[in-house]
Amino acid sequence: MIDFQNVRKSYDDTKVLKGINLNIKDGEFAVLIGPSGCGKTTTLKTINRLIEPDSGKIYIDGQDISTFDPVKLRRSVGYVIQQIGLFPNMTVEENIGIVPKLLKYEEKEIDKIVHEMLEIAEMDYDEYAHKYPYEMSGGQQQRVGVLRALAASPPIVLMDEPFGALDPVTRTTLQNEIVELQKKLKKTIVFVTHDMDEAIKIADNIVFMDEGEIIQVASPEEMLTNPKNDLIRSFMGDRSSDIENQPQVVDDFMYTNISTAYPDYSFKKAIGLMARKKVDTLIVKDRDETFLGVVMIKDINHKLKSGEKSTIGSLIRTDIPTAYSNTNAEESFNELMESEYDYIVVLRANNTLAGIVTQTNIAKSLANAVWGE
Repeated sequence: MIDFQNVRKSYDDTKVLKGINLNIKDGEFAVLIGPSGCGKTTTLKTINRLIEPDSGKIYIDGQDISTFDPVKLRRSVGYVIQQIGLFPNMTVEENIGIVPKLLKYEEKEIDKIVHEMLEIAEMDYDEYAHKYPYEMSGGQQQRVGVLRALAASPPIVLMDEPFGALDPVTRTTLQNEIVELQKKLKKTIVFVTHDMDEAIKIADNIVFMDEGEIIQVASPEEMLTNPKNDLIRSFMGDRSSDIENQPQVVDDFMYTNISTAYPDYSFKKAIGLMARKKVDTLIVKDRDETFLGVVMIKDINHKLKSGEKSTIGSLIRTDIPTAYSNTNAEESFNELMESEYDYIVVLRANNTLAGIVTQTNIAKSLANAVWGE
């Protein structure tokens, strides 16, 4: 989605970006990190043209952004900064709705968006919508800042050290929330930080920069095990044994491409979905992604033979084994092997659906342990 091609930027005699080449894929959580002055914030701001490069090109979905109207570009790209930047004279509702309003959304649609955004962040509308920023904590203000960036459903969200000024507890909470939001909304997020712990926790890929150049692009696991140079190694600190010694959890084996349905699906719709996906079971969730249970083809078939026509909500099985994504993998594997089902449903901390772990996942894990990958 975002493609940097030989992007350069200088201020007087100081070269800030020295030919940046980088590709950030759709739906990727990319974290830019490096020493102060390495060019990470400059790189971020070139994406929404708050900073114009001296040379090189940046493409979004194959289109050269230098041909875009900069104001329209910025309204189509979410942006969150450390200083929060909420309008102090506006309520939470007005702050969240400001970009949709600028984009000429109807009032009814803006109201719906505000309700949805607050619900996603588990902030009660009646309690928070009419508050002003000064009436909330720093963490709550930053949470609203993130919601405002997401309100117009931009495909790309830029975040410049958004949690840097928060206390450790609030910061950890918001890190967890942004990861969950990214998984749920599938946004492309470009995130600047100076904190390697934060980068490892939230990133799909870490982009390590130094003196205006990209030194290494890698997943957190790859960067932990194979840092490219001593500088990156020093940022990593004493983490060399983190991966080897850390107990494996369910999330390490989870399969996310699963077939889901809602309880109001008709028998016909559910059967059609099963046929297309070539499965005999559907994971059923509520509209807010909360896991409800599973529905099996044999149960639908039994009802159809008896002449009953209804929705699958009446056939939901709730005895399926479940585990949270941070549950010890060995414990969950043992439970699965004793179950009549051939998979475990994996849930996030708020009981929303994350994925499944199948007996095939376990077999692959055991094979790797015996024969290596």
